[in-house]
Amino acid sequence: MNLKKPSRIVILVAVVLVLVLCAGHVACMATPSEPPDITVRSGATEIPWIVAKNKWSKEPYDQLDTLQMIMRTSSVSELPYLKNEEHVTIVISGRVPDSFTLTEYILREDGTSKYNTYGMAYDIHFGLFNRTAEFAIKPNYATMLSSSSWDYLPGNTIKGYRLVCTWGGNMCEYAFIIRGDASLLF
Repeated sequence: MNLKKPSRIVILVAVVLVLVLCAGHVACMATPSEPPDITVRSGATEIPWIVAKNKWSKEPYDQLDTLQMIMRTSSVSELPYLKNEEHVTIVISGRVPDSFTLTEYILREDGTSKYNTYGMAYDIHFGLFNRTAEFAIKPNYATMLSSSSWDYLPGNTIKGYRLVCTWGGNMCEYAFIIRGDASLLF
């Protein structure tokens, strides 16, 4: 029994299928010329975001801190309030990045880090053909460093998120901020 012909047909069909699927996904393998837009939401609540290029087209960028940039034009009361365990969905409108990291920071009202700690990393995943990632807001134990009882009331924690993405040699940072809860509430 000769299996060479059927295996060649299977390979050919697989290659054609991949090409057809990629055709519907705006240049599957092309590096985007600009950072693609994203949508960030929790249920019906859309969360405002900004993007800043860190390195693009081989040019390094020197910009202000993205979380501070958001807070220069926002007040804490305008930030959406999400409780711990609520889900956030991020949808990328263009090609999925080659690599990405999502980190949460506890902030002051001006967007600077409240504590001298590393951010809390989130494990998110985008698929090759699925441009959507989802995560649940986790309790951040750095909030327990506060000696102010005000910080332990619902909605009094400012949480900033940085999604750093790369496509080839290009890197950008998406940022958004919410009001959230401390890991312990009074």
